[in-house]
Amino acid sequence: MLDQNCCTQYPLVLVHGVGFRDLKWPVYWGRIPKALEQEGACISYGLQDSWGSVETNAQALAERIDEPLSDINLSTANFVLNRIEGENDGLVSVASASWGDRVHILRSNAFRGLSHLDAIDLRRRPLTKKIGGGVSDICEAYLNIVRDLKERGL
Repeated sequence: MLDQNCCTQYPLVLVHGVGFRDLKWPVYWGRIPKALEQEGACISYGLQDSWGSVETNAQALAERIDEPLSDINLSTANFVLNRIEGENDGLVSVASASWGDRVHILRSNAFRGLSHLDAIDLRRRPLTKKIGGGVSDICEAYLNIVRDLKERGL
């Protein structure tokens, strides 16, 4: 049986930045989706255009959320969010997009630090075997973020 530590109220949508077409295969996110799903997270992918404008990609993400087939959780979340919190970008409300009070910088336990490639788990392996106050495996950092979201009722 899977753990439910990352079974949040709302599904998670992994959305890449510029320069990559996000598909389930090949996995842009390395081991991260599997690690989250093993702890109960419902994962979906943005599938937006790698070089699209903010406007066209926002529209693509909104349409992705509204797709009914096997993404019912995303459609439901969008419906509920519109009624409870009001105006949103298709994923989060305007109010919840603020920076908040839990902003922190992820630092690696490795000497070289964390790069963008580490953040998306491109190497598909832990960053270091060293233990400390920083990140040894980026998957664990994502798990901690999602566990925190769950604890806050999201």
